[in-house]
Amino acid sequence: MPLQRLRRGYFLALLILALVACGSYLIIDAMQRAQSHAVKLTEIAASQRSNLRRVAQIVELILRTQDQNPGGQRWLAATHQELAALADDISTTRLAFDAELARMHDPLSRPFIRPLISTQRAQRFSAMTEAAAEQTRKFAALDPNQVEWRFSVWAPIELELAAEGALMVEATAIAGELNALAMENSASFRRVHMLLAVVTLLTLLAEYLLIFHPMLEQLRLRHDKLARVTSKLRHLASHDLLTGVGNRLLLRQQLLTMQANEIAPEHAVLLVDIDDFKNVNDIFGHAAGDHILGQIAHRLHARLKRGDALFRTGSDEFTVLIHGELHLSGLVVLANRLCETVSKPMQYEGKEFLVRACVGAAAHSAADPITADELLKRADFALRTAKLKGPGHIRIFDKCDQGLAAARDLLGHRLGEALAQGRIRPCYQPIYDIRSRRIVGVEALARWHTEDGEVLTPTHFLPTLQEYGMLDQLSDAMLRGVARDRQQWLERGLMPDYVSINFSESTLADKRLPQRLQALFGPGDLHWLHVEVVETALLNQGGGLIESNLRHLMRQGVRVALDDFGTGYASLTHLRGFPCSVIKIDQSFVSAMLKDAGTLLIVRGIIDIAVGLGIEVIAEGIETAAQCEVFQPWPQIAGQGYFFSRPLSPEALLSLLAEAAELHTASQRGLS
Repeated sequence: MPLQRLRRGYFLALLILALVACGSYLIIDAMQRAQSHAVKLTEIAASQRSNLRRVAQIVELILRTQDQNPGGQRWLAATHQELAALADDISTTRLAFDAELARMHDPLSRPFIRPLISTQRAQRFSAMTEAAAEQTRKFAALDPNQVEWRFSVWAPIELELAAEGALMVEATAIAGELNALAMENSASFRRVHMLLAVVTLLTLLAEYLLIFHPMLEQLRLRHDKLARVTSKLRHLASHDLLTGVGNRLLLRQQLLTMQANEIAPEHAVLLVDIDDFKNVNDIFGHAAGDHILGQIAHRLHARLKRGDALFRTGSDEFTVLIHGELHLSGLVVLANRLCETVSKPMQYEGKEFLVRACVGAAAHSAADPITADELLKRADFALRTAKLKGPGHIRIFDKCDQGLAAARDLLGHRLGEALAQGRIRPCYQPIYDIRSRRIVGVEALARWHTEDGEVLTPTHFLPTLQEYGMLDQLSDAMLRGVARDRQQWLERGLMPDYVSINFSESTLADKRLPQRLQALFGPGDLHWLHVEVVETALLNQGGGLIESNLRHLMRQGVRVALDDFGTGYASLTHLRGFPCSVIKIDQSFVSAMLKDAGTLLIVRGIIDIAVGLGIEVIAEGIETAAQCEVFQPWPQIAGQGYFFSRPLSPEALLSLLAEAAELHTASQRGLS
């Protein structure tokens, strides 16, 4: 049910209730006022009758004493003021009666209250009472000595106010009728009040059945749907979408819960890594890879006993959480069983797949209590050790590994400090034009200058940087070093044609990479910069963003070099569709081409294809003159390797560039 419709229904219900309440209030208020007027009118009629009755009593008393005793004059004199006051009261009461009667004409109360007295009767009664008041004034004004001779004055009063007289009969009748009608209207008022109460209750019931109940039902349905969606989202947040098993977040939560509540003090973690799984995705497609992952998850789960749990903690990595005590021999048996389970053939669309796995395991016990993070780190260290031995191997973390893991952590800490202190900085290997032997560019290579003066190559620290997620920091350090050295080359007028830099995948996938380069090197053209990219970076999940960033950089003048060409799975495809300007033939081909005719044909074929596509070629790892001669037939082929120069410090490169500039100047003078 849309929220707007819910609001409309709610406001409609409120409006109906407001109208019913307002109508009930107006009706009840009108009836209360009419009833109040009726009571007041009854009281006025009764008061008027009392006034008239008192005048009749006084007149009768005076006339009776006049007949019996000539002292009647004294009674008239004694009651003179009372008669005058009664005459005024009769007139005032008559005016009040007329005014109160006029207020009774309320249009809201007419359907519910019967009229108390007709207009003609009320007017006649008012005229009669006013006439009686006038006669009373005249009687009160008589001279006591003339009472017996003024029959024309007291006779009408006596006739009107006699018990059977017209005025007294009318006053008595009106007072009685008004009282009876007031009581009847009071009963009618109670009936209307009950009717309004019933109408209000029926309105509430109708609103509940027609408006609120559907609204509440819709709200309940929406709440149930929201609860299902929330539960599903919570499940998705803690489970792998592809295989349905738990993810890394759920694994960590369970480990923390077990350790915090001391549930299953004995437990173990096994990491199962699928070897070369990326090849399946690259060759057969992601659909085949997803199908295999689903089958592996199903097989692994079937191997676990009740209470154990399976998680997918990486693209091709599963984690098994074992509850309860499990000795070393038991872990070995379980690890081998998991490896065997993964290595069984799998079918997909008529094709048979064979994959293998490595397993690393670590245990937590009461005798060796460790945190959840430490347990996972130990299992990860064991897995990496197993992977070094090759597919299908297992490794159980033991006390010997504890020292190795500590050394690895120490190395990671030292590398973090080295990056922060600027002790990992670039050196440069010149790149020469093979025919002219002129330096056309340099490749920036990372070197770690340790505290004891040793200079280490990336083979010593790159895996650790990758493991600890510091490759992006390495890229930043290299870029800052190149920016600093380039400034010196520009100031000396010795800037090479280009500087080639290797970027990590995380750096290439950074949306702010173009802005970072502009901040370091200025807003100018970046034609002097070569960005080296390995093919595997283009095949991973961030390949689309990497390609978008590289195309953006190319519009700024940056040239893209495809590094280690020939060792990937789709090199020719990349040459056709990927925005690369340079390919670098991998040194494995260069070192083997003079020993193997097939390799030599591959190298020549790569060069012919690149030249035909207008792509520059750089041969890596040239170490001998014979290797260099292979590339002589093609113009504008560049090479780098120990045959030309080893990697140089920035200072040594500056000297080499200066010497090259002097030689070039001397040769130009000789030609002139």
